[in-house]
Amino acid sequence: MSEIAESRVRRINEYFRTALRRDVECLEHELLITDEQAEILRMFYVQGKNVNLIADMLGWSANKINKELAAIRRKLERII
Repeated sequence: MSEIAESRVRRINEYFRTALRRDVECLEHELLITDEQAEILRMFYVQGKNVNLIADMLGWSANKINKELAAIRRKLERII
């Protein structure tokens, strides 16, 4: 991962470490993401579940979860 991409991920992770629950809920509505992406966002960033666990719970591959997280991060970068 490039230094710029790592910086973006760190910024997003820091936001979720310090954000209030209502701010996260408002953010979900602003993002215009699918229901599945919203569920992944909540499980990964709010509940702290890892990619493999999320994949097992949703019946998807870990690769698919990582692709969805990348799509979510691209949308988050525009807002955060």
